[in-house]
Amino acid sequence: MKTLITVLISCFLISCTSIYEIKVSSFEGVNETNFIYPIAFEELLNKADILFSYKAQKNNEIRLSGSGNPAVLYSKVNHLSESGFEIQLGDISRSFWRSDFYIVNGRPAQTTGVFTVKFEPTTDGQTQVSVKVEKLEVINGTECCGPHGRYSRYTNVASTTIEEYAILYYLGEQLGISMHKPYRPLGAL
Repeated sequence: MKTLITVLISCFLISCTSIYEIKVSSFEGVNETNFIYPIAFEELLNKADILFSYKAQKNNEIRLSGSGNPAVLYSKVNHLSESGFEIQLGDISRSFWRSDFYIVNGRPAQTTGVFTVKFEPTTDGQTQVSVKVEKLEVINGTECCGPHGRYSRYTNVASTTIEEYAILYYLGEQLGISMHKPYRPLGAL
């Protein structure tokens, strides 16, 4: 009887666990992950926190993917000095967007990540902004079982440069600076 119960419990636990192959879309272009804006560092310093505020993002949308679901990312100033400052975006309650690049179970993968946007003055009075992504993950099936049932399986994936450039592009739009749209995989908007 104990053996039967053990087998039944094992079968139940195995049946509620899933993992899928992560596929990638065809992607020819590589986006920049840094850009020099023709704006003085001090001027951008005064605007950056407001530009990445919840209200600004909700009104203007950071399009991390072309799938029509803009992300609103938590933002906070990490480091501030005369030589530069950083704003961290994401990961207070795991903001998700559908990936243009990663495909899981035949659909764009639910993706999450944390971005560091670094602002530094240049010698000619402009501002260099770079974006680095950390903890870029996709939901890749489910695990079983936690104290509240099944939970999502997160898999680390490599940076695509799409999301990093989308943040630079968003900043350029808010500052009135003309930039090319992010390169996205074939078929993405």
